[in-house]
Amino acid sequence: MNTQSIVDQLKNKVEECLKGVQQQLDSSFNIIEAFLDQLPLAHHHLFKSLYHPTNIHQLTNSRSKTYNKFQYSLKSQVHSSLTLIITNKKIENNRKHNNQHQLNLKTFTYNLLQDKSINQSEYCRAITINKDNTIVLVGCNNENTGDVLTLNFIKKQIQFLFGNRYGQIIIQFMNQNSQWECQQILNSHYNYINCLIINNNDDFYHIRN
Repeated sequence: MNTQSIVDQLKNKVEECLKGVQQQLDSSFNIIEAFLDQLPLAHHHLFKSLYHPTNIHQLTNSRSKTYNKFQYSLKSQVHSSLTLIITNKKIENNRKHNNQHQLNLKTFTYNLLQDKSINQSEYCRAITINKDNTIVLVGCNNENTGDVLTLNFIKKQIQFLFGNRYGQIIIQFMNQNSQWECQQILNSHYNYINCLIINNNDDFYHIRN
């Protein structure tokens, strides 16, 4: 059950309570009026003045206004209380969810693998590793390609692509001699290629200049 359903149900309960209060008030006034009708004071001028039609109408209007004010005040208080309760409940649920999420998180630490370290003396801006962790590519400055700003392996093939400061996207593949060769150069951009994102099918590239 969602929050709105709970609020609607509570509002309906309040409406039922208010109707009950109205019925009780009406019943009480009817009892009082019946009792007064039995008193032997019908000839008294004060009684006649009190029960003059105008006075009865004024009394009824006053009672109605008082009840309406009470009803409005009660509804406002109930609405404020419901809002506070629901807000606190949401906060409590979020806190419990966050606590549970923290408990479910597995802690870990990084260890430096000295025997797996690679020395890189040239300045580089991009590094990428293929999916089976067997090839590491580093993008360095090159007079032909310019600064390599982003590197991406293509998952399903032994290929990679990179973007440079000239706005080029260059795709390379590994030949039979295990050497990288240029397969294609895309020159449709006129600014730095700072980011390339490849989808899971390797057929769409999101480019950020």
